[in-house]
Amino acid sequence: MISQLKKSRVRKVVNIHIEKEQLPSYGCSVDQTGFSKPVIDGLKRTGISRFFSFQEEAIRRIQQGENVLIVAATSMGKTESFLAPVLNYAVNNLTRCAALLIYPTKALAADQMDRISRLTQSMFGVSFAKYDGDTSDSERSRIMANPPSVFITNPDMLHFHLKDPWIQELLSSLRFVIVDEVHNYAGVFGSHVHYIIQRIKRFLNKKCQFIASSATIGNPKDFVELLFGEEFAVITSDKDWRGKRSHIMLEPLHSRYTEAVYLAELLTESGFKTMVFADSHLSSELVKSIADERRLGMGIHRAGLLKEHRRTVEKAFKEGLLKTVVATPTLEQGIDIGDLDAVVLLKVPPTFTRYIQRVGRAGRKGRESGALLIIGDDPISNYYATHPDDFYNSTPEPTYIDPENPEVLKRQIVSMAYDRPLASSEEEKLGKEIMSLKTVISKLLKEDYLQRTKSALTPTRRGVGLHRATKLRGTGENVRIYTMENKYIGERGFPMAARELHPEAIYMHGGTEYRVMDFNPRRVVVERIPYRSRFFTIARYRSETKEFKQELRRNAFGVELVYGPGTIEHVVDGYYEKDRMTEKTVAENDLNEPITYDFPTKIISFKLPLQLTWTTVQSGSASHAAEHILISAAVTITGADPAEMGGISYPDGSIVLYDGAYGGSGLTRLLYERMEKDFERGAKMLATCKCGREDGCPKCTYSPYCGNNNKYLWKDGALRTLKMILKGKATKVEDKPVGKSTV
Repeated sequence: MISQLKKSRVRKVVNIHIEKEQLPSYGCSVDQTGFSKPVIDGLKRTGISRFFSFQEEAIRRIQQGENVLIVAATSMGKTESFLAPVLNYAVNNLTRCAALLIYPTKALAADQMDRISRLTQSMFGVSFAKYDGDTSDSERSRIMANPPSVFITNPDMLHFHLKDPWIQELLSSLRFVIVDEVHNYAGVFGSHVHYIIQRIKRFLNKKCQFIASSATIGNPKDFVELLFGEEFAVITSDKDWRGKRSHIMLEPLHSRYTEAVYLAELLTESGFKTMVFADSHLSSELVKSIADERRLGMGIHRAGLLKEHRRTVEKAFKEGLLKTVVATPTLEQGIDIGDLDAVVLLKVPPTFTRYIQRVGRAGRKGRESGALLIIGDDPISNYYATHPDDFYNSTPEPTYIDPENPEVLKRQIVSMAYDRPLASSEEEKLGKEIMSLKTVISKLLKEDYLQRTKSALTPTRRGVGLHRATKLRGTGENVRIYTMENKYIGERGFPMAARELHPEAIYMHGGTEYRVMDFNPRRVVVERIPYRSRFFTIARYRSETKEFKQELRRNAFGVELVYGPGTIEHVVDGYYEKDRMTEKTVAENDLNEPITYDFPTKIISFKLPLQLTWTTVQSGSASHAAEHILISAAVTITGADPAEMGGISYPDGSIVLYDGAYGGSGLTRLLYERMEKDFERGAKMLATCKCGREDGCPKCTYSPYCGNNNKYLWKDGALRTLKMILKGKATKVEDKPVGKSTV
């Protein structure tokens, strides 16, 4: 693989990093665990005769009654680590439902059913059942009449059904609550799940244990204890089980989308089963469209496509009918897609943790594999291309949630009262844990979502409607997408929907291109484009801070940082057409009617120490460039996706950084504590680029998410400003920015 790439004339190999084969430490044999014979037989039938040392320790801690988090790489046996002691308990306690097993998605739960079935074949009286949106009415009735030993579901199902008396009775009998793939519960989704776990606790018995498993993350103990509100023992694997792995950084001569397709062709022609990872809906669709033009049989797998399409792609890829697939993080982990030889990454992933997860999909259990990382024209790629050791020697980033997200809190408090009236004593206890609880409940009472009786809070009819309308993977509104023939094809959440589905936008869906014909906040109508377009569209928009309330304030290198809740206004007033092969702008167009969208979020505000001798244009351009590079640097520090964070800059040097999620995700709160590192990394990234251009270039100051197509940027002014900050020569923040924003 390496020799072929080196000989290629269409790409430059920037760096090669070779990992040697390694094996984790072994522990006891399954015969030495003291498990019942049916459990030992089940483990041996699935090929497990001996545990790794981390598995042995996890089993011991679970059997001692501790709450346990198991942290290990993909395919290391995390599932068997908790299933073995749980099933052993079930074998010896046949009269009760022993465990609630929660997966983040229906697809992951369905994928684990075969594994659990193989383990339990010889366990008389031990049963398991999956209860989710795909479960038929007849199967639901059977499960309700005869609850299984292991009840498998997802957070969405629990959210909507915790009020059901039979669910509450089932919870009261549990010995274990298990949350698998816990690293998935970041941001808004994790904030919702935090409260679903608190809602579950209201019905559990005192002996119930909590178990979680996770891929490697930077703050396992802090994160899991915040998510559950319980103390945990953290068990970590000392090594991953992998064969020789080649990590290759490549600099393309084409657009990254074209390069990814060329690499997929090269690999599949060489007999390598390959997956291309993209980070967005648009990126995956662009790769798919170029692959179709080159008649490469490539599947596509992403959120927003219908379930039937995704399952078909999974099956075809697993069985070898498809040799290459482009996917967003939907195939990053968990779902069985069979053996994989190579992974192509369209760009540097949002986190090093996710790089490890994606790369870990290939070459499992001692197989040799390759990971090809395309370095593009962007600040993060340029930084890592010149400092590859900083990338390959990275440590996993922390995972974050924001339990104080007002929109999450509003919906989950109503849902808690819906499950069972919220008693005054419970309200008082929650108030000690949630700073804004009194304010939220007061607002819910005023807006007629809750009503207070003498002893408890209960939802009104309007509150029940809010509970039923809640979606855990987002807090904002969604817009539904229909074709001209009135066929529903998917949906997008705000604020991204305003940018991707404005009138005349080209919307790519499952390899098919559509033109947006009509937009309103509830429904978008698209028309299929009968030919393959050479272009894609990017929204032109501006943002403003409408409201901001200080919660925290601190100093970083002399810069006064202010953090708190606020409201951001997006105004989409036009769009750019870009060539899909070169990514160059070919046209700029105005919308007849701008689209305005406000959303609450969490904000960091501070003021840069600009030179008094600079003109307004220079000051605004320096601020704008600094805002871009600080967001790029924040991605490498927090592990955020660049689309998860937004920014606004003002000519007076005021900078606003905000969570892209409705209500906030916890991202800016994490960055607030790490701004010193952000300033340092931002200055280093600017200094690394030797473009010599006044406005910078795609490798330093440009952002693909910039609302005005990267106009008004001054690289040297931004670098001089960040250097002044590092020397401690900053001015104090003003709570309200001055002047019109540059973004």
